[in-house]
Amino acid sequence: MNRPAPAPGVAPDAPSCLPLREIGAGAYGTVHLARLGSAFVAVKSCRRPADPAGAVAFGRELRGVREYMGLPPHEGLVRVLHLEEEPGGDAFRYAMELADAEDGTPAAKLDDQAASVYRPRTLASVLDAEVALPLRECVALGLRLADALAFLQSHHLAHRDVKPSNVLYVRGRPVLADIGLVRDVREAASLVGTPGYAPPEAPGTPEGDVYGLGRTLWRAATGRTPDETGFVPCAEADVDAPLYWRFLAILQRACSADPDRRHRSAKALRRDLLRFRAALCAASVPVWLRAGAAALALFAAGYGLAAARLSPQVGRLAEETDARERAEWREKYLRRQLEAAEMRNREYRNELADIRAASDRPDVSSDPASPPEAEDAVVPALPPEEEDSIVSALEKNFSAISNFMERMIQPISSTPTVEKRNRQP
Repeated sequence: MNRPAPAPGVAPDAPSCLPLREIGAGAYGTVHLARLGSAFVAVKSCRRPADPAGAVAFGRELRGVREYMGLPPHEGLVRVLHLEEEPGGDAFRYAMELADAEDGTPAAKLDDQAASVYRPRTLASVLDAEVALPLRECVALGLRLADALAFLQSHHLAHRDVKPSNVLYVRGRPVLADIGLVRDVREAASLVGTPGYAPPEAPGTPEGDVYGLGRTLWRAATGRTPDETGFVPCAEADVDAPLYWRFLAILQRACSADPDRRHRSAKALRRDLLRFRAALCAASVPVWLRAGAAALALFAAGYGLAAARLSPQVGRLAEETDARERAEWREKYLRRQLEAAEMRNREYRNELADIRAASDRPDVSSDPASPPEAEDAVVPALPPEEEDSIVSALEKNFSAISNFMERMIQPISSTPTVEKRNRQP
């Protein structure tokens, strides 16, 4: 039995857990709320299925848990407290620290009554309620999870299933959970993960985990799920926050379908997020305070009179610099999205034209003189209602994109300058 240092309230020699009720289920196991010593914990139980594919997945999860338990603890990763394997290796279960309750109550403060209605607080449940998070929360979330992935990658491990439902809140802080898919990045890749959050290429690489984290942060920042083709942030998104569009540009790189354009590691993504946090802190300083600091610097240089005269202009320049930079990033981001949308629109229309052309060809399968491979060229026609539905969806999507661009893109030249303001009465 593998046992790391027990959590507070867990006896070092706790032989087993007392399951109370099921709180989750997956493809290869169930998760129960349980007692381990005097503490509430989450226990995942897995049993070897009879089918060969299930048996492979069972062995993969057991190896992942073993490798994970060999790591030192990290604040961004859920703690595994206890692992039990049945003799013969047909089943195992492991106990993890319990997430906060959905209402935010820490697991340490749960009583029996609260445990009877307990549901874990995950990033998915938070986003279901709030749709999107404030920009500063998104940045803090990204830094914490990127640091956790960088820790795994420093030990040659990949998580392989980063998504909102696998981000738990423990004592109010987010941690990565569901460690059953953790594996060594030097092993052969296998097709696992969640559609929308798994990379287009085979998962199990540092770039693949970056893609999953980028998609997760995109969901938190925009309120849009991966299966939504529209890119317009929801009304609940913090689009008015300083540098919001620059943050989305970072996530765009992390979510790139091309691994060569993506951050090569979680450490590289974390570095970009740290730089962004520094810029965000600087942008959040009030304009008058920055103007005063600039004036004070001029005073210190011996230009007191010039500083007194220039202080109002310095304030206006700082304000205009913020507005210009924000407009530039927003315009750059939206134009890139419009180009991608136009390309998707052309691809869809070309595919639809090919389907129409194929359905208009004569059926040559009944011609004995035709070669056998000609039969494969016959494509059945789409039902008229399905074809109309596709065309309508394309036109509606492209119309929404164009309207949004017209409303949101503001030419940089429209930003007022100091000279223009000085000419106003």
